[in-house]
Amino acid sequence: LPPFNIRINNQRLIFIYLILFILLTTIVLISFVSGFIFTLPIIRRLALIYNKIENFNLDNPTILINDNKNDEIATVAKVFDKMAKRIQEDYKDKIRFYKEKQELIKNISHDFRTPLTSILGYAISLEEGFYKKDEEKKFYNIIRKKAEYMSKLFDELMELSRLDSNEIILNKNKFDISELLREIIIEYLPQLEEKNFTIETEIIETLIFCGDKDRLARAIRNLIDNVIKHCKDGKYIGISLEQNNINKIIIKIKDRGNGINEEQKNIIFDKFYRSAKSKGMGLGLSITKEIIEKHSGSIKVEDNAPSGSIFVINLNNNC
Repeated sequence: LPPFNIRINNQRLIFIYLILFILLTTIVLISFVSGFIFTLPIIRRLALIYNKIENFNLDNPTILINDNKNDEIATVAKVFDKMAKRIQEDYKDKIRFYKEKQELIKNISHDFRTPLTSILGYAISLEEGFYKKDEEKKFYNIIRKKAEYMSKLFDELMELSRLDSNEIILNKNKFDISELLREIIIEYLPQLEEKNFTIETEIIETLIFCGDKDRLARAIRNLIDNVIKHCKDGKYIGISLEQNNINKIIIKIKDRGNGINEEQKNIIFDKFYRSAKSKGMGLGLSITKEIIEKHSGSIKVEDNAPSGSIFVINLNNNC
């Protein structure tokens, strides 16, 4: 071939190689950029999971990832969120238990020390003969009342401890809950009449219920005690029992006291809750709530217009 043709062919070949190189380079760059653009969100999501795990803190309110996608990374994120929620709940439960334990110790120390001091003081004075013979009976009576108060506190603590444990077994039997309410009212009648309470009842003749009679009686007594203690101005108590058409038993304890505000309604059944004027350890309503819930029921407090409150117990009648 002539040298001129060879030179032209070589130039064309170099040009083709150059075009191919540019095309390959462009394809590689486009692939890299495209891959980077498409993988960047994935990298960021994986980095977020890594940072959440690396900086895991139980007190951090933004501990969750909240990845709403529908791929494998989102599955990992959801498993992490589920685990984090469970750990946080366990942690909060332990903190709450610790605070309740501290509150319990503080309340026990205060509520037991006061009557103990009185009992010791009166006992020493009686022993040393500081009082006249006709005064002794009065102070023996004070000692007895203080001792009964301490015994009641101890019983409440033991009952709360038993109810809080999952090992408690309710002694369920069929009984007439209407008759139980009437027996409790008769039991409180002298005390209510002495304090000039007006008593109104609306109890159906007979209603058979399957439950732990003794513990339900305790729950009702706690509510009546609460009315007597906190509604001295209203001096009224109303007790009703009915069963609606879906087999639900409804017990209502009404008063005409000063009522309960919205903030108190949310915490009145909490352990150790006491209003400013309350005495005792604040366990009565908490125990009542535990007993009702052990029977798969519920309790709430409502307003009783024009004044006062209504404690409403709902129980499923499975008899």
